[in-house]
Amino acid sequence: AAENKETCKTESWQRYDVVCGRETERTDGMFEVARTQNETNMLMFESKVSIQHRMSRLLGEVPNFCVAAFQVEMEDAQNDCPSLGKPFSRLLQIKSLLGTAKGNVICIHYSAGPTLRRAVTALCDYIVFAYVHLDEAGLPVSEKGLEGFLAVTRETKSRAVAAIDPSFIDGLVTGDAEFLRPLSAKLRRWSSEKELAGLALIPPVSTDIGAVAEFSNALWTGLRQSVRDHKVLIVGIHAFEADENVLKHLGRICDFLVFINQEVKPGAVCRMHYPAMKRLVYKDFVRMRNIPGAVSSSCLSVNLAVLGFHMARSSDRLVRIGDRCIEQKWTSLSEVCPSGREQESNEPGMEGLVQSNSTYVMTYETKRTTYDKVVKFLQAHPDGCIAIFGFNFDDLGGRCPNEPAFPRVRLIADVMAFNKTSLLSTATKYEDEDKKEPESQHSSLLCAFSESAEPTEHFPGELCSYLVYQSVEYSVASDTITVLNKARFKKFQRLPRNSGTWMLAAMSEFPWLKRAVTRSVFTNLFVKATKHWISQQKIQGIAMFPDALLPPKVFLEVVKRTYWAFKNKPVAMGLVVGVPAKARHLATWKKFSRFSDVMVFTMHRTAPDDLCQVSFPSVEPFSSRHLEEMAAISRYDRHHPVVCMSVNLAVQRFRTARRGAVVGDHCIQEEWEDYAQACAKEGSRETINWEWLSAISTNITVTQTFEVPKTLSIKASQFFRLNPKGCLALFNVDYDDPSGVCSSKEPFPRLTALANMRHTFGSSHRD
Repeated sequence: AAENKETCKTESWQRYDVVCGRETERTDGMFEVARTQNETNMLMFESKVSIQHRMSRLLGEVPNFCVAAFQVEMEDAQNDCPSLGKPFSRLLQIKSLLGTAKGNVICIHYSAGPTLRRAVTALCDYIVFAYVHLDEAGLPVSEKGLEGFLAVTRETKSRAVAAIDPSFIDGLVTGDAEFLRPLSAKLRRWSSEKELAGLALIPPVSTDIGAVAEFSNALWTGLRQSVRDHKVLIVGIHAFEADENVLKHLGRICDFLVFINQEVKPGAVCRMHYPAMKRLVYKDFVRMRNIPGAVSSSCLSVNLAVLGFHMARSSDRLVRIGDRCIEQKWTSLSEVCPSGREQESNEPGMEGLVQSNSTYVMTYETKRTTYDKVVKFLQAHPDGCIAIFGFNFDDLGGRCPNEPAFPRVRLIADVMAFNKTSLLSTATKYEDEDKKEPESQHSSLLCAFSESAEPTEHFPGELCSYLVYQSVEYSVASDTITVLNKARFKKFQRLPRNSGTWMLAAMSEFPWLKRAVTRSVFTNLFVKATKHWISQQKIQGIAMFPDALLPPKVFLEVVKRTYWAFKNKPVAMGLVVGVPAKARHLATWKKFSRFSDVMVFTMHRTAPDDLCQVSFPSVEPFSSRHLEEMAAISRYDRHHPVVCMSVNLAVQRFRTARRGAVVGDHCIQEEWEDYAQACAKEGSRETINWEWLSAISTNITVTQTFEVPKTLSIKASQFFRLNPKGCLALFNVDYDDPSGVCSSKEPFPRLTALANMRHTFGSSHRD
């Protein structure tokens, strides 16, 4: 293999598509440059890993800097490397890392709705007028509403787009190229005359998608003929069940592909429904992001109109979605002004408020439901865009009390202008402006099973942001990841959970790190095998919880290499790192924060000690010093990992030689058991030690120490007060009374209590 500074015969500079995506790509030990080679050629280049590594160092040390990218013509301009995403993948990555990647907000203005207000135009990147009617020859018909709309957009210098009346598409004869070519030329000339930024096709669900694709292709070709006067093309499709080939084709012939998830206008058949027509989950958003060869931006649709339904019968009874109605119309939010007392749907992904008055029922999106939909989409697709249908039905006049004008449009614009990379770990709930809790607070729960756990479908996985399975290890001999009990792991993979929950496998043993000579080689093999196994198992990443205290510098190098390897993927993998809270290595832990998505301060023992001694579940008395250190690390550097504090939900049972043993006494045997064995045991006395903030119970020669709801509540409240964006890492969750034997008669009572407690700190589980 060639070495640095070795003399070569010739040197030439080549395009990135020559090397991108090769399996032989390697990054040097300092992650400063990537290379790939064969017997006689070596190619050195900047990969996404090396770029991210160098920029992460700058982001932590130089607050304001720019990147000068030379030889940009050598980038992959034609997307010959589809595995890396869009064309110019490295430039897009640089833009995203700088925090300047701004998602587009497309506002669709309905001509039949309220008049466009000048102030709201600044929040929209494109404003679409729906709809422009065409005569039989395909010429746009000038209308008073359109001219008024254009007068406002010209005055505010907004980018106006005209949407073609979908009824014209329904009348098209597909395959008639002789008609479509001159039609697209007419529309291009007309859009230039009207000083439009582009054209849009936003059809109802009944429109044939083949006709939409053919018309889009003709418009795309026509609009591309003028280099100086570039026009955008926005295409909307009801495509969550569409054929992949159609999506692939449409992704190549428009600038914005809007995935429509509601009616584009009131339907002919009147049935009560939510603003969203389908519940969207994480895989839907990933599909929007991963359209092969797409040059378009994928957009999520949100409908801000208030949907009003005149019901066929009195609404005194419980109104149900799907009930027949006599008439449906769209109205403005200013006509209903939420009071906070409305009945809110809790059907995930279909949320909305429902108001009823005699035989009239209304459904609409609130700021909270709007925020949840947008953030969940951005978690899966940070570079996506939002298409706001019925945006002029928001409260444009600011009539609702305690709210600014156009509150939901303003909210979406604020989210899209924010550096969306910080939304990837956990999503914060948007707090209404008249509430007192800070808007920035959000928290999460990490739920780790014991090594002997038997996961069941009754476990409330939807309460956890991260689910962790232990008993996974790397075998140096076979160079593979081994699951010690495959049947249990399969059950773990089938646990109920939310669409954004991370499924993780934890490793605790790293024997190859003991020998310094082979450490680097085996670490590289470990990283490669782990990446392959995660992709194979379709989980989100791994957790590293070392049993033995590794030298911090050694462990840091393993974490660093794993982190960068995980981020050098089309779909980034997650890395959770556990560090002992007892050790005094704050400066080192700060370095770890740069190379982890979630950082767990382990404040408990991971297993019974060989030297049997009565002890509490925590390794040290509960102290604000630990909490302050965690808070300092959560604020350190530009990359903020989720910082967690661990607690042990197992009951520690000690059999002693004498009666009434106390903490520190030697014991004969230590076992960990279920909370049901301690929560209401006859003959035992449970007391709380306020220094350690844990409970202790003694019955003759058996002593138990464990966490009760009260101690957990105090620990959690103090932790979240200093770390409102942190998480609680609950270890041995399978020991939390899964049968509901304790006084609450509910399974997993402490886990449930902690999940509910998060609401008192202005947070909600929306992961």
